[in-house]
Amino acid sequence: MFGMMAVSAAELEYASDVQPLLARRCFSCHGPDQSEGGLAFHEAELALVESESGEFAIVPGDAESSAMLTRITSDDEYERMPPEGDPLTESEVELLRQWIDEGAEFSKHWAFEPLTDPVVPDVPRDSEEVHPIDAFVYQRLAEAGLQQAPPADKRTLIRRATYDLTGLPPTPDEVESFANDTDPRAYEKLIDRLLASDQYGEKWGRHWLDLVRYAETNSFERDAAKPNAWKFRDYVIRSFNEDKPYDQFVQEQLAGDLFDHPTTESKTATGYYRLGIWDDEPADPLQARYDELDDLVTTTGQAFLALTINCARCHDHKIDPIPTTDYYGMLAIFADVAPYATRADHVTNNQIDITSPELLVQYQQCDQDFARIESERTEIEQAGIVKMSAPDQRATEGNRKDRNKVLREKLDQHLTAAQRNRYAELGKQLNQVRKRRRELPPREQVLGLAAKQKMAETFVMFRGNPHSPTDAVPPRVPEIFEDDVFPGEASSGTTSQVAADKRRLAFARWVTTAENRLTTRVIVNRIWQHHFGRGIVR
Repeated sequence: MFGMMAVSAAELEYASDVQPLLARRCFSCHGPDQSEGGLAFHEAELALVESESGEFAIVPGDAESSAMLTRITSDDEYERMPPEGDPLTESEVELLRQWIDEGAEFSKHWAFEPLTDPVVPDVPRDSEEVHPIDAFVYQRLAEAGLQQAPPADKRTLIRRATYDLTGLPPTPDEVESFANDTDPRAYEKLIDRLLASDQYGEKWGRHWLDLVRYAETNSFERDAAKPNAWKFRDYVIRSFNEDKPYDQFVQEQLAGDLFDHPTTESKTATGYYRLGIWDDEPADPLQARYDELDDLVTTTGQAFLALTINCARCHDHKIDPIPTTDYYGMLAIFADVAPYATRADHVTNNQIDITSPELLVQYQQCDQDFARIESERTEIEQAGIVKMSAPDQRATEGNRKDRNKVLREKLDQHLTAAQRNRYAELGKQLNQVRKRRRELPPREQVLGLAAKQKMAETFVMFRGNPHSPTDAVPPRVPEIFEDDVFPGEASSGTTSQVAADKRRLAFARWVTTAENRLTTRVIVNRIWQHHFGRGIVR
């Protein structure tokens, strides 16, 4: 990563140096919205073609033959570009001249280029046992004319390491023990001990919980509690303490319910989808539904890929690599995620039953026995009800309270002796079933993706308004990656080789593939940030 960032002053990067200038001074006439003269400078294919005037605005490697340079440096106000506003400054002209002479490469931002294995610089160092990452640090220090700070003393070092890894200060005994440890591996042993502590997962789990917007209530007016949210919290802490592979950790949260053999652990991980805010009484239910999906697109893009994909919910941006079609393509990936709940039912969609099969059988047997006994009791009740007066019969057809009052006071009068005895016996059996059920261990549930819904076709919403659908969009990852994660769905209406109910699993596997340009960079940057106060990339 350091190798990709160590760019010399003589080199130009299109995405960081040239594209912002073109967007600021040229795109209004030659960009995504307009291509006057048949030219647009936001894509190589449109910028390097012959213009309507027969000239080539950009001739890679030859700035002097490029009409762009002629027009931006012209003294003729009718020829000079841009036609409105101040002319380009001398430094801006020289930047474009250098870029064209260097070949006018329309490169992506470095973050979207494939990962590389840079050559470790050979720089002077204090010891041969220096980590390769430190060699890049030494190189940058040398380029800036700086020297490395002296090593921290052991008392400072143990405090830094302990706070960083556990969030707690070391005890006085721990400080003294480390300060007096002459073993060359003393620091290594310290780190191993801290990483093995329970407090490590509690400290670093908090960083992750912040990313995935962990909350134990729904917010909005009633701010109801999210049952069993703490189990997702414990899942995260446990994952850090068990040193779970990062790709597994990510896949469990994005698609743990879609594994071939989902486990309690992977089902608990899908609590990721239930941590956002939820309005149980929205003024516009459809808008609220798309806000909920937006929360998933936003959190997923930022947490795993460090991309603010939600910027494109309403419209394209001139130099943003994520267009609106990409936003709704991402939204289509999560279209099977049912809403958190409904106004009438706050648990069915978000509480997954993970009761053991043996205990589940006992609960089912209680339910069956209860239903059988209740059915026979109802038959006897009806036999007595048909003999009652019309007002009493009508009362039994009302609410449960009125029915029970009539049955309690008058049923015996209209039953035979045999029916009365059987009814009493069934009552005892019913109480026995209730007692048996109460004595069973409680059923266990976790917060997660307990319900899914049928995939619906996804559309680009005009200005982000869910009531104004426009073009249909199939599931897709941002086009800048040039990865075909959903083969067969390049256009709407075709049949995908990825089953509709497996989209999230395909996406999760793509996010965690070794070839993904961003996932590894992002998590390394976050780890660096929390250890050193600022990411490698700010």
